[in-house]
Amino acid sequence: LQSIIFIRDHNTAGQEVSGYIDYAHRLKTCDFDQIFSGKKKLMPGHSDL
Repeated sequence: LQSIIFIRDHNTAGQEVSGYIDYAHRLKTCDFDQIFSGKKKLMPGHSDL
């Protein structure tokens, strides 16, 4: 439970999107190069809470 973070942002349609992300799991399963470089936002996915 130490790696759960809450994300709230707006998508390209202007709708608010929020959810809880297991950050440790996402680091293992996703490519974070674009997120860390600022080219892409970290957004909750369908499998997140």
